[in-house]
Amino acid sequence: MAVNAITRRISSFPAITLGTVLTAIGWLALGLYPRVWTAVLALTIVALGEIIQSPRYYEYISRLAPPGQQGTYMGFAFLPIGIGSLIGGKFGGMLVHHFAEVQHRPDLIWWSVTGVGLLTAALLWIYDKTVRRANVLRQVRVAIISGVIRYVPTNLHSQNGCCKPSARAEARWIGQSCYRCPVVF
Repeated sequence: MAVNAITRRISSFPAITLGTVLTAIGWLALGLYPRVWTAVLALTIVALGEIIQSPRYYEYISRLAPPGQQGTYMGFAFLPIGIGSLIGGKFGGMLVHHFAEVQHRPDLIWWSVTGVGLLTAALLWIYDKTVRRANVLRQVRVAIISGVIRYVPTNLHSQNGCCKPSARAEARWIGQSCYRCPVVF
């Protein structure tokens, strides 16, 4: 409950990335100091990352869905879990074989797991900075061309002005959601 109250001020996509980074970093505790108490610490950090990431992921997916298609989108939201289940077993087995049986350094497994998590967070960040923002601007352009909206405020998608109250009022008037604001208008 306290984590939810704190992260409520962060918009969905940065919360997803933050949760992914925390989950990845949590495994470093085992890599740095492999003991029972660090396993408990690692699982606590991983759980905190999951608490931050998971609900906001489904919130983000539901916002992407057009009206009437939320169920389909939520079904596809489980696709990464299915892909992870297919890849995870083989990948984990390869890590155990290489680091535990060949190198006799099982503590290095956690560095690889952390690397995968940080790579995922980096790819999420790249997606946020390139693809997602381009899609938002394209949607506004399509709405202008189709005549749905006739006025786009210059500060709606600017870095300095998008979260100002005037921009929120304009976004509400247009019927679009600013990609930097945590609230859907």
